[in-house]
Amino acid sequence: MRIRLVLPLPPSVNRIYKRSRSGGVYLDKKVRDFRDTVAAVAASAGFHPIQGRFRARITLYPASNRKFDGDNREKALWDALEKAGVIDNDLNNFDCHRIVSEVRPPNGGCIVELEEIL
Repeated sequence: MRIRLVLPLPPSVNRIYKRSRSGGVYLDKKVRDFRDTVAAVAASAGFHPIQGRFRARITLYPASNRKFDGDNREKALWDALEKAGVIDNDLNNFDCHRIVSEVRPPNGGCIVELEEIL
């Protein structure tokens, strides 16, 4: 089975968690919004979730020419895919290729292609 999702650019893990005034920790609104978007895109795609090992190809489209660290975006992406039920667990990621494109759409973006390994 193959899954292809076109998503917005994942938020950086450098800014995933925020501290409240009382000292608690919570997820940033951008992360919650990204997770909601991933869940909506996944639901509209209508596929069965990947339960076991899989291969992945991630193409990231940064929004600007600023320094860009793809590693900082991947964790937020895997967590959102797991929460949306696209994958069972990101530990099952057997083979992953990440491409950071030189194409710069106005708001950035991300294409995720997943293939279940039987």
